Amino acid sequence: MCLAVGDLRISGTYMPIIQNKKIYKWVYDHIISLIYNIMMKWCFAPVGGEEKCRDTLISNIEFSDSELILDMCCGTGGSARSLLKMAKADSHITGIDLSLGQLHQALRRQDLRQIQFVEGDVTDACFRDGIFDKVFITFALHEMIRDSRLKALREARRIIKKNGSLVILEMDNPSRFLSRLFCGFWLFYWWPFNPETPTKKEMLRYGIDNEMKESGFRHVFKTKKFNGVLQTVQGIK
Repeated sequence: MCLAVGDLRISGTYMPIIQNKKIYKWVYDHIISLIYNIMMKWCFAPVGGEEKCRDTLISNIEFSDSELILDMCCGTGGSARSLLKMAKADSHITGIDLSLGQLHQALRRQDLRQIQFVEGDVTDACFRDGIFDKVFITFALHEMIRDSRLKALREARRIIKKNGSLVILEMDNPSRFLSRLFCGFWLFYWWPFNPETPTKKEMLRYGIDNEMKESGFRHVFKTKKFNGVLQTVQGIK
């Protein structure tokens, strides 16, 4: 069920970093949403900045006319902004995220006025089967335990049209030791209380491309970006 609140519709929650749903939502609504954009500036600084990095990651994606596109775990709209630039003018983009606080930040951005934002459960989204031509999941799966990642991937497959595509933008494990060392330091994975450390390691161990195949996607292929620091993974329903 969805409830309209201004430009937003509300449904459930998903299970990412903090496994207690109520705590997770409260933290993102009242704390993370206020500093998220600053955090992204820090995280993306070594790869040329957030906007340039997100644009580069989807630069090899082919877009068609009149597509329905979903940005899962859209946060404050960083990926949605890149999608607006890359997608055809007559396409329609929707963003879905757990945190109402994050979405309120997205709604404050003048360049995102034409995007519909929905607060909802990415493992049980309030969309009908086979509605979207493309679904994007950007920098969210590394925060989820394996069970939640697979649920999100299977839900993405449910709402994608036949022959539609799923595109995942995520962190990767660079082959160079110094690159791995720098990434771990820069993103605070050395901090013993960082809740993303175990889920990121688990995601890389299983492999996003393997989990997409496990979730029923075909023609899955991975493209390494920024010397293996990041990855773009695509698959077809």
